[in-house]
Amino acid sequence: MEQDSWLSGLAVEFARPTELPSFLEKLGLSHTAPGFVSFDGVENSLPVLRRKIEMRARPEVREILIARKLRRWSLIAQYPSFYPQYSASKARRNYLKLLARYPELARRMNLGLRDAYPSI
Repeated sequence: MEQDSWLSGLAVEFARPTELPSFLEKLGLSHTAPGFVSFDGVENSLPVLRRKIEMRARPEVREILIARKLRRWSLIAQYPSFYPQYSASKARRNYLKLLARYPELARRMNLGLRDAYPSI
């Protein structure tokens, strides 16, 4: 039994990437930085950098593109039979995420939670 725990600890030590911390230090990042998330919430696992991707567009154009996305996902969620390539649940999820992120734009477009579901 004692030998098994020694071997498993040794396997974990060899499986851990050894050059990663020095590589991150060269980039000026830390593996404890807020942008890093570890797999399955396990400490000392390989960190993953999650970046927030910003849309590169003028504010006017950006607003129009976001409005189109809101309307598109709303239509797909309301009429899933017209858009067989997307599931209604995925469309609702995308629509609700956009709605939460841009509530003032949705308010100006008269969109709300009811627009994520088919009318009765």
